[in-house]
Amino acid sequence: MHDSCRDLCGLLRHCTPPAWVIAAFLLVAQCPLLQAQPLPAKFVTALADPLIVNGAVAVQNHWSEIVTLPRKQVQQADDENEKQVDCPHQRSNLLPWDSAETWAHRGNAVPIADGTDVQLPENSQVLVHSFADGVYGTITIPAGSALIFDDTDIALSTTGIVVQGDLTIGAETCRIRSSIRITLHGSRSEQALPTDPWVKGIHVTGTLDIHGQSYAPTWTRLARTISPGDQLVYVQDLVNWEVGQEIMVTTTALKDSRDFHENEVRNVTAVWHAPHLGSRISVLKVAIPFIHTHYGGREYQAEVALLSRRILIQGDEEGSEPEPGPVSCTGSGHQGSTFPCTPKPGFGGHVMVEQVEATARVNGVEFFRMGQTNVEARYPFHLHLVGAAGSRCYLSDSSIHRSFYRCVSVHGTNDATLSGNVAFDIVGHCFYLEDGVEENNQIEYNLGSFIHHLGEITDPTQWVKQTLPWNVANDELIVPSDTAASAFYVSNPNNRFVGNAASGGWSGFTFPNYIRPVMLHRT
Repeated sequence: MHDSCRDLCGLLRHCTPPAWVIAAFLLVAQCPLLQAQPLPAKFVTALADPLIVNGAVAVQNHWSEIVTLPRKQVQQADDENEKQVDCPHQRSNLLPWDSAETWAHRGNAVPIADGTDVQLPENSQVLVHSFADGVYGTITIPAGSALIFDDTDIALSTTGIVVQGDLTIGAETCRIRSSIRITLHGSRSEQALPTDPWVKGIHVTGTLDIHGQSYAPTWTRLARTISPGDQLVYVQDLVNWEVGQEIMVTTTALKDSRDFHENEVRNVTAVWHAPHLGSRISVLKVAIPFIHTHYGGREYQAEVALLSRRILIQGDEEGSEPEPGPVSCTGSGHQGSTFPCTPKPGFGGHVMVEQVEATARVNGVEFFRMGQTNVEARYPFHLHLVGAAGSRCYLSDSSIHRSFYRCVSVHGTNDATLSGNVAFDIVGHCFYLEDGVEENNQIEYNLGSFIHHLGEITDPTQWVKQTLPWNVANDELIVPSDTAASAFYVSNPNNRFVGNAASGGWSGFTFPNYIRPVMLHRT
């Protein structure tokens, strides 16, 4: 290649539209280097890596043979990300967290992260640019006050947050572009269970507003089969996923449990559009070759899901993970077959939105190491007795993975929306309508995968027969139906389900036939 062409090709990678578009048409024929190296994800509209096979057959538009499902597309997500209107962190008269004057009620002492509890001043709006290193105690936001995060990289470690006022990270019209990380600290051994709802959690009786970058779609399906050794993933949608993010490909093997599964998680190293294979086909390159086959034929295709988000809420590594224990167990009655052992209890973080005064608007958040095994009401995201005010609550375009108890619980709440969420590696029922009174909730385009049962199953023949012994609630199994955990537990049919998918679990969708409501609503 001529040196001038090489220089222009290098310059082209740093151009922005419209200069990029004009230059591309002039140079693409003379600069084959452009076709051999990936471009930034923003500019993947027309170029392909030479590893992508010309003439390959790709499965397309295989979402429904009957209807067109109006899932969020990449252009809508990009438009949401570009909009920067009414940003909370740009309001006037905000009080800086790191200013002594903000903390007059504490003797002008800026809080330090030494485990001491912190309460914001009354009737104040406090802006955070950064937090101190270390772990804060419980942070309380009183009614009438707000804690607002700036759009800059921020890491917060705390034992819990009480939201009586407002916890604000971005807005619907102002998606946060930076990296925000909230780590919730605490261990099961330190607690007398059950604990207060803000212990290792975010307890909301006020307003929770968290709005991260929008990625679309949050999950898709293979356009071609992945074979062992492959590093390219062909998917059926245009995506705005980013280099460095983590994806998951579901198993297409018969068994999917802790003692045997073929789900695989990989990091993305490049993203392309492959128009010669189909107008909407994208290709992802991953860092490590795949070990297993993931089928992507005309009959069915493995799901491919995005796990990473720029806003992360997580349990701490030290206190969340369960003690090591066996994964594979054997029992009598079926010639030495194995079955997954009951998991040791984990103690992750949780988010609880409680009572009719509460509001939760959450977009684009990653929940990791969340949920507390067999602890009632301690789930990654929990709408608890919000009633008809559920119309003010939604969780969308988020991911929940490595959860020790459920993914989302809707309890005594109506008219809420769960849309475009991805769940992976979940203990117990995942998307969970709790008491059978929950109605008119919109549950759409969610994926539940790699779901684990609770409770002992000592006879492997029960797996083959799809039958289980009678179970009664106890301290180690507070909800007996978790022995047959599913991705979607639908205790009331008067809810709207559109475009959801399940992979793994005792069943994908469970529809229990309740004679009457249960638990808090049984009388």
